[in-house]
Parts: sequence; C-alpha cells; structure tokens
Amino acid sequence: MSGNTARWLLLLALLLCSSAGQAQEAKGDTVRVSPPESVFTNPAGRHVQTRDNSESAMARRLLTLQRRLRRDPDGVLAELERFREQHPNNPQLLFLLARTYRVTGDYESGERILRSLMLRFPEASGYRSELLHMLFLAGKESEAMAMLAPLLSGQVIDSVRYEQAAELLQQVGRYDLVLDIFRSGLEALPQDRQRDRQRLLRSYLDQLSLAGRSRELLITLATELENFTNETMIARVLLQGERLLEEVENPGELIAIADSLTIDNSSGLLSGALRHLYLAVGDFDTYSTRVLQTRIDPRRRPEWLYNEAVRCLEEKQGLPENRRAAAERVFLAILEHDRAPDTLKSRTRLQLVSMALDTDGEKRLRGENPGADDVTALRLDLKNLRSSAIGTALGEQALLVELHLLRDRLGRPAEADSLLRAWFMEPERMHDPHTVRGLELELGENLMALSRFDAAGDHFGYLLESVELDVVALWSKFRLAQLQILAGESIAAQDSLAGLAADHPGGVLANDALDLALLLAESAMWPETVQEFLLGALRLEFSSRPGAAAERLLAFATEFPTDIAAPALLYHAGELLEDALRGEEAVASWLLLADNHADDFRSPQGLELAARLSFRMGNSDRARALLERILNEHPDFPLRPAMRDLQELLEEDSL
Repeated sequence: MSGNTARWLLLLALLLCSSAGQAQEAKGDTVRVSPPESVFTNPAGRHVQTRDNSESAMARRLLTLQRRLRRDPDGVLAELERFREQHPNNPQLLFLLARTYRVTGDYESGERILRSLMLRFPEASGYRSELLHMLFLAGKESEAMAMLAPLLSGQVIDSVRYEQAAELLQQVGRYDLVLDIFRSGLEALPQDRQRDRQRLLRSYLDQLSLAGRSRELLITLATELENFTNETMIARVLLQGERLLEEVENPGELIAIADSLTIDNSSGLLSGALRHLYLAVGDFDTYSTRVLQTRIDPRRRPEWLYNEAVRCLEEKQGLPENRRAAAERVFLAILEHDRAPDTLKSRTRLQLVSMALDTDGEKRLRGENPGADDVTALRLDLKNLRSSAIGTALGEQALLVELHLLRDRLGRPAEADSLLRAWFMEPERMHDPHTVRGLELELGENLMALSRFDAAGDHFGYLLESVELDVVALWSKFRLAQLQILAGESIAAQDSLAGLAADHPGGVLANDALDLALLLAESAMWPETVQEFLLGALRLEFSSRPGAAAERLLAFATEFPTDIAAPALLYHAGELLEDALRGEEAVASWLLLADNHADDFRSPQGLELAARLSFRMGNSDRARALLERILNEHPDFPLRPAMRDLQELLEEDSL
C-alpha cells in the first residue's frame, strides 16, 4: 500500500468517525448539535458532500449565539426569535431560546417552550432539568416537585430513581431539597432491599456532611446501621461514617450525642466512630475507657488494642502526657491478655519503653531531671527486649533506642559505640541489608560524638558511595557538609548544603541543611574572630554536645550584645538548648533576642518558637502571652499554619 493511499484511508476513517453522530438531546447549559453529513476526499483532492450544508450552518449559528448569551442576552433573544420564524420546530433552537428566556427573566415563555419539547421528547433529561430550574426560579416549587413524582413512583421502588431526582435538584442548586429526597427514599425503601438502602444511605451521608449537618449525620448512622445484616455493607457504611466524622469542624458539639450513644445502647457498631470523636477533642481518658469497654473477638482483641493505642499516641490534639497516659492503659491491657502473642507483647513493651523515654525527655525539658534509678530501669527494659528478640527487627529497634539514649541524652558516646560494635560481632544478629546499613550510620554518629572527625568522614564517604541514594546516603551527605565546615571549606559546605535542600525539599534534613547554609552565608560578613568563635561552637554541636555549644554562643551574645552576630547566635542558641532538653534556657535565649533585637527578622520567629516550647512544657499562659506579643509587636509577621494550630490548641486548653 502506498503512503498516499494510506493517508487517504486514514483521513476517510477520521472524517467518518467525526460525522457519524446524530443530533443529540440538549442537556445542562450546552447546546449539542449534529455534525455535518459524511465528507470524503476523492483522489483528485476535491471535496464532495452528500447533502446540503444548511444544518451545519444552523449549528454554527446557534453556537455563536450561545457564546454571546452571557454578555448580550437581549440581543441574542431578538435574533433567536427571528431565527425561530424560519425554523419553528428545530429542538436545538427552541432549547436555546428557552434558556435565553430564563436568562432574561421571561419564565412563562421559557416554560411553554420546554413543556412542548418534553411532549415531543419525554425521555430527554436535559429538557426536564431546564424546566425544573425554570419552575423554581418562577416560584412554582410545588409544580417543580410534582415533576419529580414520576421518578419516585412505579411498581418497583429503587435507589436509582431517588438518585436521579436528587441529581436534578443538584443541577438547579436546590441542595436543601436533595436531603429531603434521600430521606424520603430511606423511608420508602423496604428493609429487605438492603443493597438499595446502603446505596441511598451513603449518598445521604455525603450530602449531610457537605451541608455541615454533623449531628444529623451521627444520628442517622446510629439508627440506620441497625437495619443492616450484611457485614460487608455495614463495614463500608461504617468506614464512610468514620471518615466523615473525622472531617467535622466542631467535633465538640457531638460529644453530648456520643455520650448518649454508649456502646451498650445498641450493637456497638458505632463505637469506633464515637471513640474517635473523643480523640478529636483531646479527651484521651474517655477514649481509652471506650476502647477497653468495646466488645471485640478475643482472638483479634490484642492486635486491635495495640492499633487503638498507637492511634491515640499519633493524635495531634492535647498534651503529649495525656496521650501517653491513655495509651499506657491500653498497652497494659495487652500484656494482661491471655491470648496476646509473645511477639505482640514484645512490641507493646517497646512502645511502653519509648513512651517512658518521651516522659523522661519532657521532664528534662521542664528541669525535672529523672533520677539514676529511672535511667537504670529504662536500660534494663531495653536490654531485656534485646535479649528476648535477638536476630529480629524488634531487637534491632530496641538497640537503636538504647544507642540514642546513651549517646544523645546521657552523653555517653563511648558506651554507645561499644554496645553497637558488640552487636556487629554477634553471630545471631540480623543480616538484613537495610538494618545493617541503618546501624552502620549509627557507627558514623558515634564517631562524630567522639570527635573522631577524620574517621567519621571516611565512614560517611563509604556509606554515600556504597549504594544508591537513600535516607542513609542523604544523612551522610549532610554530615560530610558539616565536616567541610570544620575543615575550613565554608564555601564548598554552603554549596553542598544548598544542593541537598534543593534536591530534597520539604524534609526535616533539607530544612536543617538550608538553615545551616544561611547561617554560614551570614557569618561570612562577620569579623574573622567571630567566625572562629562560631566554628568552635559548631564543633561542639556536631559532636552531639548541643548544650555546650549553646553556652558558648550565649556567652558571646551576652558579652557583646550589640555585635552584628548577636541575633543569629541567640536564635541558634535557643534551638540548641531545646535539643539539649533545657527548655527554660531555650525560652530565655529567644526572649533575649526579641527584647534586644526587635528589628531583626528572627525576633518574631524566636517568639513563636518560645510560645510553642512553652506550651509543650505545660505553660499555656506564657504561650498565649507570647503569641499575643507577636501580633502586637510584629503585625506584618505572617500568621503561618503552625501558629494557627498552636492558637487552636491554646483555645482548647482554656476550655
């Protein structure tokens, strides 16, 4: 086959496809027109048409008028009325004319045309929808609703009819009546039509959520779920209901209903949705009580309890200590359960140890240093977990937790290094490449903490080159950039840090890299003696001694409060003191920045960090006062999402 012949056949096929459709009914706000009859090209290149071009010309004219309708309705109306004299029975022309009457406010004329079109084309939903819209605009609500009656009547009542009626009402913007349609459908459908009832109920719940009628949504769930027997249907409706309730703007308004819909009041189907309402308002004690009261198959109960406790820990509302206390109640119930597998009990014990470490950190942050006995107990729990789970992922997690406890919190890097190197010598250790690689990163961290920077550089270089880019490689790149700073290669370090932030935006590591790069860029304008002073502080920081680094920065900033470097040093000192879990000192550093350097761009940022840390330490009054200070002293400072979240938490805390 020649190329010209192939192209000719392809053109013919495309033209036949584009012209094969017949005139369709009009629907919504678009006039649908018939394309011209078949057109083909003969070998000589001349076009031959099988019939007159008049219908195509009319279609183009109607489309042109439709485009003009919004900006010149009166002009379009006059032209359409003249056009109608030539084509009195063309349905597309009449439909556009009816719409134009609606736009110009002549509802009666539009209604007459649409009723005549519906007599000719009774199945055309576009005409029905337009007429429904016209009747509502004309104030003929009873007639409009009467139009829907045929959809809702007949020998067979099913959900599809009600959904069609609801769709028509949605198209004309009568969402208030949509709810009535769904409600009447649930009342009309027999109880044994479970599939239809489930379909209609789910549509109804979505509309209730969109309308902001959360109370009605919750009550509907509670009453309608009792009518279902199919477990799959129940699960689907429950999943949807829980999702919609999680999106409620003011969950506190539903607590009274949730209290009345107790688990013993019905089959307990709604217990999950009700429990999560207590999470949403930060009532963790009631949440844990509801969890422990919920009836669950004993074989599934331990794992279910574990998931509910973890969900409580992951909630962002309220104070962390309240979340931990509620989760602890549930975790302890797992350890007391006869059917809980040993592996699950080990996971639970690790969660309890992690929570104890969080509590330890919060105490240190508030200046309440735990005693030696508490630390010993934590280490003993971790040792027992490692011993009982040798060669498992759980054992390696316990090892990782203990490494961070020793190196980062207790300041014992040599002890952490000995523990980790002993693990590498264990014959029964895990040989999973991801686990090994993650713990090899910890070897580099130990070298940094021991100030063995040359050895650390070699180790991170090995990790960076050994496999493709992953989290370990990214962290190695960050550490190598820090080592460049200590080696006096500030410009190269800035390039490395900026490249890391640009290539992997949004992550915590990228933010840290960008902050450090900006600090280096700013310090380039400082006197050389101040740069050396900063370098000494960074050496302490990079060797896991944030408290000592902060003390060095504060000493300079307080001795030379007017120095160009003072604002940056105070800001960074506050960050380091927070890392060192010295909360009051961190707040004091940021307040010193705000008091002595109010014009510096870091001043409102420092106040925000101080407010957030104050709330974390349980001092809501100070947090509230600091946020108020930002609004008063720095009105141009953007109210970022994190600040709005803190404001909401403070409002809830004051209730």
